[in-house]
Amino acid sequence: MHRRSWNWVPERLRHANAKANTTRVVSIGPIHHGDESLRAMEKHKMLDLKSLLQRTKLTHEFFWFKAYLGREEGEILKKIQHYSCGINHFVDFFRKSHVPRELPPSGEIRTVNLPSATELHEAGVKVKMGSSKNLFDRQFRNRVLVIPQLQIRSSTESFFFNMLTYEQSHLRDCYIGNYFFILDRLIDTTSDVQLLNQSGVIESKLADNQEVVDSINHLV
Repeated sequence: MHRRSWNWVPERLRHANAKANTTRVVSIGPIHHGDESLRAMEKHKMLDLKSLLQRTKLTHEFFWFKAYLGREEGEILKKIQHYSCGINHFVDFFRKSHVPRELPPSGEIRTVNLPSATELHEAGVKVKMGSSKNLFDRQFRNRVLVIPQLQIRSSTESFFFNMLTYEQSHLRDCYIGNYFFILDRLIDTTSDVQLLNQSGVIESKLADNQEVVDSINHLV
């Protein structure tokens, strides 16, 4: 492996959103190894590893990590049992499931004063829910802005925060970041959330509209 598979969340991002990047259920990688609050999932990780080895007909040696070269053999074998499932690819897999295969080159979005959903509505622009499952498939024609639906749950902030962090740590492209940059401009107040909720652009399961505002704002 030529790159590190495990990284601390950059300090500036970690401090900006501590809740979203705190491990709460299962640890993947050595950083949180031994955390008592996560111990309940350890047996499930071992079952998953055994299942993977059985399906692929591979052995532990196949998952040998360069990061452990030079360590004592006993320590290596102990660690490898926990971390031999391609950790670096989990977040990348989820990110790719949201990013279409063919997209124009991504770059930084210039800082401009984009109008909020309420301001667009007051200016005579209609916001409608698109039928596409691709979050990036936005269209603007004849004063109608069509945006695919985003379902917001209690886990949404943490889910996308991890993808945003991965983009900023590993990639040059920032598709997820650009998406939430635009969404953050559309959602400034609870009135914006209500408008997008009514149009179907947002489907929220959070307690109130202010939680939606806070969740989106925390991602930018």
